[in-house]
This record gives sequence, structure tokens and C-alpha cells, in this order.
Amino acid sequence: MSAPLLPSLTLHLWGQHIAWALVLAALTGCLLPSARAPIRRLCMAMVALAACLPGPAGPVYWIALAYQMPSLTSVALALWWLRADVQGRRREPMPTSLWAVAAALGMVLLLDTLALLPWAPLYAWGFGPQALTGWMLLSAVLATQAKWRPLGWTGVLIGLVFAVTRLPTGNVWDAVIDPWLALLAIGVLVRRALRRSHTKPLV
Repeated sequence: MSAPLLPSLTLHLWGQHIAWALVLAALTGCLLPSARAPIRRLCMAMVALAACLPGPAGPVYWIALAYQMPSLTSVALALWWLRADVQGRRREPMPTSLWAVAAALGMVLLLDTLALLPWAPLYAWGFGPQALTGWMLLSAVLATQAKWRPLGWTGVLIGLVFAVTRLPTGNVWDAVIDPWLALLAIGVLVRRALRRSHTKPLV
């Protein structure tokens, strides 16, 4: 078996800072929903600039000790959130089905990490070309459907960025999903389920 293709150290460090800058900026904006737009955007910009600081002076150095880098999907979500916030546009909620897929994939990979799946190691497949090919084909199919076209093209772009850079780890599953994104998906599903149960009329 050939050695997996991994990102170069320089590219990984640059990607790490840029990815965390975008994700932390979006997270800061989410935590300040009631703040005035100029103040919220100033805080987001300050957090993003701090994330670009190299070494122990910046927060990314310490975050990366426990959690190397967010997935490319998380970066894409952060960019989607930031673009809507800067343009002052109303963000359409992500479909529940997509959050369900993210949560399910995260749980399957967790079970694979714990060696609780009966088949061959799923995570190891992510280093081979089959997983990337499957992701690209699925994204291309979605891109042909009017309802899913933006998400399909986003998936294609994520696959292309991964193919060129191999970020974050050289494994396609780490580019598609990460533990925090999976936990976010589970939280969104629980929140929507609770809202639905509270608004459901009593018969």
C-alpha cells in the first residue's frame, strides 16, 4: 500500500491559521446576535486578526494542540455565514436533511474510531482515492438538481480544494466532517425537534 498524500507543513500551517480565522470570526458573530452590526463586525475582525498571529502569541497555537484544524466543510459554512452577515442578507436555514447526514457521518466515524463497526476501517479508506471519487460524484449529482445545486457545487469545490492541498490531514473524511461540526449538527437537530414538539398542537 502506497503512503498517503499529506499536506506540506508550510501549507498546513497557513491553512490552519486561515481556517481558524474564518471559523472563529463566524463563531464570534454567532455569539453576538444582538450587537449592532459595526460592533459585531469589529469584534469578528479582531478575532480573525488574532487568529493569524503566529506561535504562542496567537490563539490558534493553543487550539491546535488539542484540535488541529476544522474541516473544509466548516470553513465553507463560516464563509457562507460571514458573507451573509457582511452583505446584510437574511440567511436561509440549512435543510434538516443535511444536518442529519452530517450528524450520522460523525457518529459512524466515531464508531469506526472505537473499532465498533463490523466492516473494514472506514477512516483508513479516506486516505485512498475511492473516498474522494465518491464524494465528487455525489456532489456532482447534487449539483444537477435545482434544489441542491448550491450545496452540490460547494461539495465539488471542497473536493477540489482537498485534492490540490490535501488539507487538513490528507484524509477526505477530515475535509468533509469534523467532531465539532458533527456535534453542531446534533445540536441543531435536537433544537429543531424541540421546537417542532412545542409548536405541535395538542389534539
